[in-house]
Amino acid sequence: MSSIDHNWPKYPLEIGGVETVTLGDQEARTRNSKKSIFERKAPPTFPFLIEMRERHYWVTHWTERSVDLFLCGKKPLVEVRRRDEQSKFVIERWKIED
Repeated sequence: MSSIDHNWPKYPLEIGGVETVTLGDQEARTRNSKKSIFERKAPPTFPFLIEMRERHYWVTHWTERSVDLFLCGKKPLVEVRRRDEQSKFVIERWKIED
């Protein structure tokens, strides 16, 4: 997710697509944001997005929450899974995405 650029028209509908929204003056002040912001167009096709970072290391996003937080400039809470190559156990934990 960190490699997403701002070329939103190419952004897939699997995550709900992204559109630019123009806020009114009061709403922009209330949100403490710019007048033009990015928002997700629709619900994502898939509830979870899994990044396979390495053979034994993957990151699971709750798609809707991760995309919305990313578009607000925040880091999402994700589930990290790592498989120990010797014992074959999967180790799970939650962390704020880097």
